[in-house]
Amino acid sequence: KIPSQKAFTLMEILVTEVIVGIIADFSIPNYGKAVAQTRLQDAIIQLSAIRSANQVYYARTSSYWPSTGTGDVNVINTSLSLNIIENGLTYTCSADGANPGTAFECFATTTDDTPFTVTVTQAVLSATNPQCTAGPCP
Repeated sequence: KIPSQKAFTLMEILVTEVIVGIIADFSIPNYGKAVAQTRLQDAIIQLSAIRSANQVYYARTSSYWPSTGTGDVNVINTSLSLNIIENGLTYTCSADGANPGTAFECFATTTDDTPFTVTVTQAVLSATNPQCTAGPCP
């Protein structure tokens, strides 16, 4: 009687390894692009929320926030009553130095494998506001 095989041959393991390698070769670059695109969309959504909250702030105070200087995500959340989560992005807002309280600019920046910056201003939301302003935009 011939004993039954209960193991894989070396050839079967090598063929499987080659197939997995080929699949990984195509998948990994696409995964990186998908992550970058997701971060870009997250930045656009969060900056649109910051802009909208700043419009409400302006309606209440007749001045945009920040009236002077800059603010990070914690200051943005506190000042505009938001709950922005960074998710691999750094958020900052700054006032128009020449005309305090009349204009603002907010940025979402990432410094990972595909660094880029997205900017929003007090202008009406459009195809160019917010927009990717620096780096290889996904």
